[in-house]
Amino acid sequence: ARSKWNRKRLGYAKAHWIEAACAGESGTEVRLGSAHKPLQMGAMGHGERQRARLNRYGFPVGHKAGAKSFLGYQTGDLVRAVIQKGKYAGTHVGRIAIRFRPSFALKAKGHDKPINVHPNYLKILQRNDGYAYS
Repeated sequence: ARSKWNRKRLGYAKAHWIEAACAGESGTEVRLGSAHKPLQMGAMGHGERQRARLNRYGFPVGHKAGAKSFLGYQTGDLVRAVIQKGKYAGTHVGRIAIRFRPSFALKAKGHDKPINVHPNYLKILQRNDGYAYS
């Protein structure tokens, strides 16, 4: 009730994120501009606990690598790739999947398939923290 009273008194529209900002005693001092928007987040995870790949009978058929990072990169890092020449020349932004060789898979916007990128062309924009932001 208090957050609704604060929101009405300040003249803000009804939205879940505005109600959360106007909650409690400090809700009377909230100042939201027209440029304020809520942060959209989605859980991406940090990887898997499974260390062995199993066949349909439950017997191990392969093992995952022990390391979580390679050459300072980790799967899920948000990167910018500046590729000078070749089929994928240009600047691409997206999340990477590391491999234990100097060729990472970059899932960039506007591309259906991942792009193979050498780590020399990459710059980290955000380390993987288990969430995707928009």
